[in-house]
Amino acid sequence: MVTVPYRALALVIAIMVLLLNYKVKGVQKVLALNIFWVFWMFFIARVYYDVNLRSDVLLSDVSQLWLYIFCICLLPMYAIQKSFYFINTDLALSWIIGGVSLILVTALFNIDSQILNPGEVADRVGASIAVNTITFGHIGAMGVILSLFMLQRKKGGYKKKIFYLFIIALSVFTLLKAGSRSPIVALLIVLLFWVFARGKYVIQSIIITLLLILFIVVFSDKILHLMGKISPIIELRMRATVDGGDTSGRELLFYEAFDSFAESPLLGSQFALIRTNGFVNSHNIIMDALMGLGVLGGCALLYVLLKSIKVSYLNTHFKNPTSWISLILIQQIVICVTSGALYYEQLINVLLVFTFTYIASFQHQRKMVSPR
Repeated sequence: MVTVPYRALALVIAIMVLLLNYKVKGVQKVLALNIFWVFWMFFIARVYYDVNLRSDVLLSDVSQLWLYIFCICLLPMYAIQKSFYFINTDLALSWIIGGVSLILVTALFNIDSQILNPGEVADRVGASIAVNTITFGHIGAMGVILSLFMLQRKKGGYKKKIFYLFIIALSVFTLLKAGSRSPIVALLIVLLFWVFARGKYVIQSIIITLLLILFIVVFSDKILHLMGKISPIIELRMRATVDGGDTSGRELLFYEAFDSFAESPLLGSQFALIRTNGFVNSHNIIMDALMGLGVLGGCALLYVLLKSIKVSYLNTHFKNPTSWISLILIQQIVICVTSGALYYEQLINVLLVFTFTYIASFQHQRKMVSPR
């Protein structure tokens, strides 16, 4: 009742953007973006072959998978690329902060009974039926990132600063209540990346990053205990990870995916781990690429991700107004190498396209103004 109309609306917007910009000359592509599009073409061929041409793979219904691939991922990716010159990133930032804030505030009505009695909570929390625990946690992490970004811009009066501080507090509360570990890991990595990228000197950035890591390690027990005051379930799960290396069974999926890759390392063996009642991803997009498209596919995706991290670093280092997009991209990369699948995650796909299109546009403009 919620997600289907929302997805439909997103699809309609993407189609409208394409129709309004179909005559617009596209931005010249960079190598990483070309490789990314080629990767997607081969992945689609892989899925089609596994689903329709192989006799040893029987999947009853993959309509949702195709809908995600073409309608949720590819169409918005192409819409971003075609409409790039008309994107108002400042307006987008305002809308996204507003949307994140709305989700965080309205979610309080669903978890208000747990605020007064946090010790009685023994399960993970989602914002609603439409927003699961992992997504809820990552929305909280995004709230922290975007609010810190707005505060460091030093724009607006004290009322706005109070608002962003409130959103940070609410985001941290949400992050812990969600009970998922990957949002916390993603937030820590983004913050460390931000500190490292914003430093004037590499040595200085390394020292600050190491000091932050040392602080987390030394005071980890106290930090976990403090987290448990808000959400006992997240303290329990984080201690299980720190003390026992618990990954909620993800390592089993990883090993199974690696064995599948080892069967055909050159061309890949199958796009996902096939089950009698469907399929499941390995919760790691690089492993998925290796399993589905072999060494070439895995190396292609790894190159795209590493290139995007490099671009994000430069974008953040030079304090570009769009560096908030780079920070969210880093968060999405962490999501997808810990618990995601590329064909089910729209945000990382459109952010990668935007990042590489931005670089292509920048390079093109620099060539236009450079002396001949």
